Amino acid sequence: MRRSSVRPGVVAALAFGLLSFSVAAPAVDGVVEINQARALAGGVTPGDAPGFPVTISAPGSYRLTGNLATGAHAVTAIQIEADYVTVDLNGFTIACSFEQPLPTPCTDPGTGHGVYGETRAGLTVTNGMVRDMGGRGVWLGQFSEVSRVKARNNRETGIQVGISSRVDSCVAQVNGFNGIQTGAYSTSTNNIATENQATGIQADVGSVIRGNSVTLNQIHGIAASSSVISGNSAHHNFVDGISASGGSTVIGNQAAENGGYGLNLTGESGYAQNVMRDNNELGDQNDEVNVGAVDLGGNTCHAMACP
Repeated sequence: MRRSSVRPGVVAALAFGLLSFSVAAPAVDGVVEINQARALAGGVTPGDAPGFPVTISAPGSYRLTGNLATGAHAVTAIQIEADYVTVDLNGFTIACSFEQPLPTPCTDPGTGHGVYGETRAGLTVTNGMVRDMGGRGVWLGQFSEVSRVKARNNRETGIQVGISSRVDSCVAQVNGFNGIQTGAYSTSTNNIATENQATGIQADVGSVIRGNSVTLNQIHGIAASSSVISGNSAHHNFVDGISASGGSTVIGNQAAENGGYGLNLTGESGYAQNVMRDNNELGDQNDEVNVGAVDLGGNTCHAMACP
Protein backbone atom coordinates (compact mmCIF):
# COMPACT_ATOMS: atom_id res chain seq x y z
CA MET A 1 0.00 0.00 0.00
CA ARG A 2 1.32 3.45 -0.93
CA ARG A 3 2.12 5.58 2.08
CA SER A 4 0.86 9.14 2.30
CA SER A 5 3.45 11.83 1.60
CA VAL A 6 1.57 14.54 3.47
CA ARG A 7 3.75 15.93 6.23
CA PRO A 8 2.46 16.27 9.81
CA GLY A 9 2.88 20.06 9.66
CA VAL A 10 0.65 20.29 6.62
CA VAL A 11 -1.94 18.11 8.32
CA ALA A 12 -1.82 20.41 11.33
CA ALA A 13 -2.18 23.48 9.13
CA LEU A 14 -5.13 21.94 7.33
CA ALA A 15 -6.72 21.05 10.64
CA PHE A 16 -6.20 24.60 11.90
CA GLY A 17 -7.67 25.94 8.68
CA LEU A 18 -10.73 23.75 9.03
CA LEU A 19 -11.07 24.85 12.64
CA SER A 20 -10.75 28.49 11.64
CA PHE A 21 -13.34 27.99 8.93
CA SER A 22 -15.76 26.41 11.34
CA VAL A 23 -15.26 29.21 13.86
CA ALA A 24 -15.96 31.85 11.21
CA ALA A 25 -19.08 30.15 9.84
CA PRO A 26 -22.44 31.74 10.66
CA ALA A 27 -24.99 29.91 12.77
CA VAL A 28 -27.67 27.84 11.12
CA ASP A 29 -30.18 30.67 11.33
CA GLY A 30 -27.86 33.01 9.44
CA VAL A 31 -26.70 34.90 12.52
CA VAL A 32 -22.93 35.29 12.89
CA GLU A 33 -21.78 34.30 16.38
CA ILE A 34 -19.12 36.23 18.32
CA ASN A 35 -17.28 35.25 21.49
CA GLN A 36 -13.85 35.87 23.04
CA ALA A 37 -12.17 33.09 21.05
CA ARG A 38 -13.57 34.37 17.77
CA ALA A 39 -12.55 37.91 18.61
CA LEU A 40 -8.96 36.82 19.25
CA ALA A 41 -8.89 34.67 16.11
CA GLY A 42 -10.25 37.39 13.80
CA GLY A 43 -12.10 36.85 10.56
CA VAL A 44 -15.57 37.58 11.88
CA THR A 45 -16.13 39.60 8.69
CA PRO A 46 -13.75 40.45 5.84
CA GLY A 47 -10.99 42.70 7.13
CA ASP A 48 -11.42 41.75 10.78
CA ALA A 49 -7.91 41.34 12.20
CA PRO A 50 -7.19 39.05 15.17
CA GLY A 51 -7.91 40.66 18.52
CA PHE A 52 -9.99 43.70 19.38
CA PRO A 53 -11.84 45.49 18.04
CA VAL A 54 -14.07 42.92 16.39
CA THR A 55 -14.70 44.67 13.07
CA ILE A 56 -18.12 44.18 11.50
CA SER A 57 -17.84 45.19 7.86
CA ALA A 58 -20.97 43.55 6.42
CA PRO A 59 -24.68 44.17 7.05
CA GLY A 60 -26.50 41.43 8.89
CA SER A 61 -27.24 39.94 12.27
CA TYR A 62 -24.57 39.15 14.88
CA ARG A 63 -24.98 37.50 18.26
CA LEU A 64 -22.71 37.10 21.27
CA THR A 65 -22.29 33.57 22.59
CA GLY A 66 -20.05 34.64 25.48
CA ASN A 67 -18.68 37.65 27.32
CA LEU A 68 -16.09 39.92 25.68
CA ALA A 69 -13.18 41.54 27.56
CA THR A 70 -10.89 43.96 25.71
CA GLY A 71 -8.25 44.14 28.45
CA ALA A 72 -7.58 47.89 28.15
CA HIS A 73 -9.49 51.18 28.29
CA ALA A 74 -7.95 52.28 25.01
CA VAL A 75 -9.44 49.36 23.06
CA THR A 76 -12.91 49.16 21.50
CA ALA A 77 -14.74 45.84 21.71
CA ILE A 78 -16.97 45.91 18.59
CA GLN A 79 -16.49 48.40 15.76
CA ILE A 80 -19.25 48.54 13.14
CA GLU A 81 -18.23 49.66 9.66
CA ALA A 82 -21.43 48.86 7.76
CA ASP A 83 -25.02 50.10 7.79
CA TYR A 84 -27.97 47.91 8.86
CA VAL A 85 -26.20 45.77 11.43
CA THR A 86 -27.92 44.16 14.42
CA VAL A 87 -25.84 43.09 17.42
CA ASP A 88 -27.69 40.90 19.92
CA LEU A 89 -25.68 40.79 23.13
CA ASN A 90 -27.76 37.73 24.03
CA GLY A 91 -27.61 38.41 27.76
CA PHE A 92 -23.80 38.62 27.81
CA THR A 93 -21.50 41.45 28.87
CA ILE A 94 -18.90 43.54 27.08
CA ALA A 95 -16.33 44.88 29.55
CA CYS A 96 -12.76 46.08 29.79
CA SER A 97 -12.06 43.24 32.23
CA PHE A 98 -13.90 40.83 34.50
CA GLU A 99 -11.15 40.97 37.14
CA GLN A 100 -11.83 42.73 40.43
CA PRO A 101 -10.27 45.08 41.18
CA LEU A 102 -9.82 46.21 37.59
CA PRO A 103 -6.26 45.81 36.28
CA THR A 104 -4.20 48.92 35.51
CA PRO A 105 -4.92 48.94 31.73
CA CYS A 106 -8.62 49.21 32.64
CA THR A 107 -8.10 52.15 34.99
CA ASP A 108 -5.68 54.18 32.85
CA PRO A 109 -7.20 56.84 30.54
CA GLY A 110 -8.49 55.54 27.22
CA THR A 111 -11.29 56.01 24.70
CA GLY A 112 -12.24 52.46 23.78
CA HIS A 113 -16.00 51.97 23.36
CA GLY A 114 -18.16 48.92 23.95
CA VAL A 115 -20.02 49.00 20.62
CA TYR A 116 -19.01 51.78 18.22
CA GLY A 117 -20.78 52.73 14.99
CA GLU A 118 -21.09 56.51 15.17
CA THR A 119 -20.71 57.03 11.41
CA ARG A 120 -23.06 54.21 10.34
CA ALA A 121 -26.87 54.15 10.02
CA GLY A 122 -29.66 51.75 10.85
CA LEU A 123 -27.86 49.90 13.63
CA THR A 124 -29.42 47.92 16.48
CA VAL A 125 -27.85 46.83 19.77
CA THR A 126 -29.97 44.88 22.23
CA ASN A 127 -30.19 42.60 25.25
CA GLY A 128 -27.02 42.76 27.35
CA MET A 129 -24.57 44.84 29.36
CA VAL A 130 -21.65 47.12 28.48
CA ARG A 131 -19.51 48.26 31.41
CA ASP A 132 -16.14 49.62 32.50
CA MET A 133 -15.14 50.91 29.05
CA GLY A 134 -12.73 53.81 28.61
CA GLY A 135 -15.08 55.68 26.24
CA ARG A 136 -18.79 55.27 25.64
CA GLY A 137 -20.71 52.11 26.34
CA VAL A 138 -22.70 52.14 23.08
CA TRP A 139 -22.25 54.83 20.40
CA LEU A 140 -24.32 54.50 17.24
CA GLY A 141 -25.21 56.74 14.30
CA GLN A 142 -28.51 57.90 12.83
CA PHE A 143 -31.67 55.79 12.50
CA SER A 144 -30.42 53.39 15.16
CA GLU A 145 -31.97 51.57 18.10
CA VAL A 146 -30.71 50.47 21.51
CA SER A 147 -33.00 48.37 23.70
CA ARG A 148 -32.70 46.36 26.90
CA VAL A 149 -29.05 47.34 27.36
CA LYS A 150 -27.40 48.14 30.70
CA ALA A 151 -24.55 50.65 30.38
CA ARG A 152 -22.61 50.94 33.61
CA ASN A 153 -19.44 52.67 34.78
CA ASN A 154 -18.21 53.74 31.36
CA ARG A 155 -15.81 56.71 31.38
CA GLU A 156 -17.95 58.75 28.96
CA THR A 157 -21.67 58.61 28.03
CA GLY A 158 -23.40 55.30 28.65
CA ILE A 159 -25.55 55.15 25.49
CA GLN A 160 -25.40 57.65 22.62
CA VAL A 161 -27.29 57.57 19.31
CA GLY A 162 -27.62 59.88 16.30
CA ILE A 163 -30.67 61.56 14.79
CA SER A 164 -34.02 59.78 14.38
CA SER A 165 -33.03 56.99 16.74
CA ARG A 166 -34.65 55.12 19.62
CA VAL A 167 -33.46 54.14 23.10
CA ASP A 168 -35.92 51.94 24.98
CA SER A 169 -35.95 49.96 28.22
CA CYS A 170 -32.27 50.59 28.99
CA VAL A 171 -30.41 51.28 32.24
CA ALA A 172 -27.58 53.83 32.30
CA GLN A 173 -25.81 53.97 35.65
CA VAL A 174 -22.65 55.57 37.05
CA ASN A 175 -21.30 56.67 33.68
CA GLY A 176 -18.69 59.42 33.47
CA PHE A 177 -20.80 61.83 31.42
CA ASN A 178 -24.46 61.60 30.32
CA GLY A 179 -26.40 58.44 30.98
CA ILE A 180 -28.28 58.51 27.65
CA GLN A 181 -27.76 61.02 24.84
CA THR A 182 -29.86 61.16 21.68
CA GLY A 183 -29.68 63.15 18.46
CA ALA A 184 -32.55 65.21 17.09
CA TYR A 185 -35.96 63.65 16.38
CA SER A 186 -35.31 60.63 18.60
CA THR A 187 -37.27 58.83 21.32
CA SER A 188 -36.16 57.81 24.81
CA THR A 189 -38.76 55.63 26.51
CA ASN A 190 -38.98 53.48 29.63
CA ASN A 191 -35.33 53.94 30.61
CA ILE A 192 -33.58 54.32 33.96
CA ALA A 193 -30.72 56.83 34.18
CA THR A 194 -29.11 57.11 37.59
CA GLU A 195 -25.91 58.36 39.23
CA ASN A 196 -24.33 59.61 36.03
CA GLN A 197 -21.74 62.38 36.22
CA ALA A 198 -23.63 64.77 33.92
CA THR A 199 -27.29 64.60 32.80
CA GLY A 200 -29.42 61.48 33.01
CA ILE A 201 -31.07 61.86 29.58
CA GLN A 202 -29.84 64.55 27.17
CA ALA A 203 -31.96 64.94 24.01
CA ASP A 204 -31.62 67.17 20.97
CA VAL A 205 -34.52 68.99 19.29
CA GLY A 206 -37.76 67.34 18.19
CA SER A 207 -37.44 64.39 20.53
CA VAL A 208 -39.87 62.44 22.70
CA ILE A 209 -38.78 61.58 26.26
CA ARG A 210 -41.44 59.46 27.94
CA GLY A 211 -41.81 57.13 30.90
CA ASN A 212 -38.25 57.37 32.21
CA SER A 213 -36.85 57.39 35.75
CA VAL A 214 -33.93 59.80 36.23
CA THR A 215 -32.30 60.01 39.65
CA LEU A 216 -29.12 61.14 41.39
CA ASN A 217 -27.46 62.55 38.28
CA GLN A 218 -24.82 65.24 38.82
CA ILE A 219 -26.47 67.83 36.55
CA HIS A 220 -30.08 67.52 35.30
CA GLY A 221 -32.37 64.54 35.29
CA ILE A 222 -33.59 65.37 31.77
CA ALA A 223 -32.44 68.15 29.44
CA ALA A 224 -34.06 68.77 26.05
CA SER A 225 -35.09 71.43 23.55
CA SER A 226 -38.24 71.66 21.40
CA SER A 227 -39.30 68.23 22.59
CA VAL A 228 -42.19 66.38 24.22
CA ILE A 229 -41.38 65.34 27.80
CA SER A 230 -44.10 63.30 29.47
CA GLY A 231 -44.68 60.81 32.24
CA ASN A 232 -41.17 60.91 33.67
CA SER A 233 -39.99 60.76 37.28
CA ALA A 234 -37.05 63.00 38.25
CA HIS A 235 -35.71 62.67 41.80
CA HIS A 236 -32.60 63.81 43.66
CA ASN A 237 -30.72 65.22 40.66
CA PHE A 238 -28.10 67.75 41.66
CA VAL A 239 -29.39 70.61 39.49
CA ASP A 240 -32.82 70.59 37.79
CA GLY A 241 -35.19 67.67 37.62
CA ILE A 242 -36.25 68.58 34.07
CA SER A 243 -34.69 71.37 32.02
CA ALA A 244 -36.45 72.20 28.73
CA SER A 245 -36.35 75.06 26.25
CA GLY A 246 -37.21 75.98 22.69
CA GLY A 247 -40.95 75.36 22.75
CA SER A 248 -41.06 72.05 24.59
CA THR A 249 -44.26 70.40 25.83
CA VAL A 250 -43.88 69.11 29.39
CA ILE A 251 -46.84 67.07 30.64
CA GLY A 252 -47.55 64.68 33.49
CA ASN A 253 -44.09 64.49 35.04
CA GLN A 254 -43.11 64.19 38.69
CA ALA A 255 -40.09 66.06 40.07
CA ALA A 256 -39.00 65.89 43.69
CA GLU A 257 -36.00 66.72 45.86
CA ASN A 258 -33.82 68.02 43.06
CA GLY A 259 -31.07 70.50 43.86
CA GLY A 260 -32.44 73.22 41.59
CA TYR A 261 -35.87 73.60 40.02
CA GLY A 262 -38.27 70.74 39.65
CA LEU A 263 -39.02 72.12 36.18
CA ASN A 264 -36.79 74.71 34.54
CA LEU A 265 -38.72 75.70 31.41
CA THR A 266 -37.91 78.51 29.01
CA GLY A 267 -38.28 79.54 25.40
CA GLU A 268 -42.05 79.37 24.70
CA SER A 269 -42.51 75.98 26.34
CA GLY A 270 -45.80 74.85 27.87
CA TYR A 271 -46.42 72.61 30.88
CA ALA A 272 -49.42 70.85 32.40
CA GLN A 273 -50.37 68.26 35.02
CA ASN A 274 -46.91 68.05 36.55
CA VAL A 275 -46.37 67.37 40.25
CA MET A 276 -43.43 68.98 42.09
CA ARG A 277 -42.35 68.84 45.72
CA ASP A 278 -39.34 69.53 47.92
CA ASN A 279 -37.05 70.83 45.22
CA ASN A 280 -34.64 73.74 45.78
CA GLU A 281 -32.00 71.85 47.72
CA LEU A 282 -29.49 74.39 46.33
CA GLY A 283 -31.34 77.20 48.14
CA ASP A 284 -32.48 79.42 45.27
CA GLN A 285 -35.62 81.55 45.57
CA ASN A 286 -38.13 79.53 43.55
CA ASP A 287 -38.07 75.92 44.53
CA GLU A 288 -40.40 74.30 42.01
CA VAL A 289 -40.79 75.96 38.60
CA ASN A 290 -38.76 78.52 36.74
CA VAL A 291 -41.71 80.25 35.09
CA GLY A 292 -40.29 81.04 31.68
CA ALA A 293 -43.06 78.99 30.09
CA VAL A 294 -46.85 78.90 29.70
CA ASP A 295 -48.78 77.17 32.50
CA LEU A 296 -51.42 75.09 30.72
CA GLY A 297 -53.04 74.06 34.00
CA GLY A 298 -53.19 71.28 36.50
CA ASN A 299 -49.67 71.67 37.89
CA THR A 300 -49.13 70.91 41.58
CA CYS A 301 -46.46 72.36 43.88
CA HIS A 302 -46.33 71.07 47.46
CA ALA A 303 -49.87 69.63 47.23
CA MET A 304 -51.27 72.96 46.00
CA ALA A 305 -51.74 74.59 42.63
CA CYS A 306 -48.46 76.05 41.44
CA PRO A 307 -48.23 79.84 41.72
